[in-house]
Parts: sequence; structure tokens; C-alpha cells
Amino acid sequence: MDETVIEKVSLSARKDRVILSLTQPDPWDAEGVMNSLLTRIGGYISVIESGSLARELPETEGMPATLRIVFHELMPDKAAEKMALVNGRLQERGIGMELLHVSVGYS
Repeated sequence: MDETVIEKVSLSARKDRVILSLTQPDPWDAEGVMNSLLTRIGGYISVIESGSLARELPETEGMPATLRIVFHELMPDKAAEKMALVNGRLQERGIGMELLHVSVGYS
């Protein structure tokens, strides 16, 4: 498996959980987008579960992790259903998930 690059790591405002952010900038219905996103999520899970994150950032040791997926295009129902399934699987592993829609406007 290729090395996973984590886009952004931060602590929650209360400093009680670690947040790993990844951006999904492409339209949800573009070819390969969902498979690519799922592969990236899998890489993030590996970093968490292997202990790599805690080794690189010891201050995160023992903290619950949340994946924050930042996206620009509105999520269609099919993608939302898939992400709900992913969320359920993450919860089973003790990992949280946040979906954050960020609108990009032009002047």
C-alpha cells in the first residue's frame, strides 16, 4: 500500500480528540471519486489503527480520532447513503466522522 499522506491533523477545541481532515474537492458523480475517497479513508484508518499517528504525534496517544471530510460540491443522495455506511463502519472501530460542506463562492 502506498504511504498515506494526512492532509491536516488538529485537536478539537477541548483537546480531547484528534481530527484528521481530508478534502474531497471533486464532484461526487465524477468517475472514480467515491473509490478514491474510500481508499484515502482506508489509509487514514491504517494510520490510526497501526499506531503511526501516536508515534508521530505522541500528544494524540489515547485520544479518540475523528475523520473530517471537507467537500465543496453538494452531496447527492447516493453519496450520502454511502457515507452513512462508512460512518457506521468507522463507529464500529471507535472512529468518528464529520462531513463538512464548504461552499466556494466567486465574486
